[in-house]
Amino acid sequence: MVTQDPRSTFHVTREGTATRCEICHQSDLYDPETNLCGRCQPLVDSRLIQIQPAPEAGSPTPFDDAVSDFFRPELSLTDFFRLVRAAGRLHSENFGVFVSLQAVVDGLLAISLWFGTGGSIPPVPAFSPFAGGAAWAWLLDVFFGSLATTLGIGAFAAITQEHPNVMKQAVESLRHRSGGFFLAAFLGRLYQKTGVLLCWPVGFATVATGAFLPETAFFGTSTGFELFRRSRILGGRNWLPLCGMSIVHWLLEIIPAALVWNLSHEAYFWVYLIFRALVSPFFQILHTLLYLHLALQSPAPSMIAEPTAAEDEFLS
Repeated sequence: MVTQDPRSTFHVTREGTATRCEICHQSDLYDPETNLCGRCQPLVDSRLIQIQPAPEAGSPTPFDDAVSDFFRPELSLTDFFRLVRAAGRLHSENFGVFVSLQAVVDGLLAISLWFGTGGSIPPVPAFSPFAGGAAWAWLLDVFFGSLATTLGIGAFAAITQEHPNVMKQAVESLRHRSGGFFLAAFLGRLYQKTGVLLCWPVGFATVATGAFLPETAFFGTSTGFELFRRSRILGGRNWLPLCGMSIVHWLLEIIPAALVWNLSHEAYFWVYLIFRALVSPFFQILHTLLYLHLALQSPAPSMIAEPTAAEDEFLS
């Protein structure tokens, strides 16, 4: 109800919801809360479907988009080699910290294997059940590899944030997100290694799509299954550098060990662990820098928290 005052303006004196459909002007099938009419809404929906343009021949489907994401890298060669130089500088400046953490983890792995096998060391560093290794040894390798990843990312964050006690902060990272960070690192490594265990083509996919699960859990703000989804998107779009890094990393560890294979299996194992302690920290730093570089370019706001000034320095 409205009234007109002398100045020709209207004042609303009462408001209410509609009581009937604006199309058929009936109230029997009309819902005032949703403003939908059971008689007319199906006709409206069908009309909307009919007026939508049909997809052109050759237009991409959702499946095509998912496949193209896997073959659409977001990293240029210039940026990649810039990150390699930054990782080398960070690794050389903090060589003792990163190598010590990796050496401690590898030592714990060796002790666990020694006790588990009754005083002998498995000759296969990959601990593949398909190559004569034991399944429990393979799981130990996954577990301690996840531990090294967790400590490495924690040390990286402590160094870039100029924390006074890097070692302590690295250990504290095991409790980040109430242990959820370490769990994400373990699940990501388990997912990657399972794919490699099945066959190499599957391994290339799992290595890439599960690559950034630890970094997403540490630097990002998402939780639960969203962690894996974001890792899959970011890793899948950059599968070529990630798989290339993994192959080079593996070769740098395995080739020196293969040179002493004829001496003894134990020498092979220890040389493998020594070179892993020297090489793995560099690739972990490069991996983390790669994630930060790509995540900062991502349109998803929860992909990464705001970087520190020191992180910006290494990324620039």
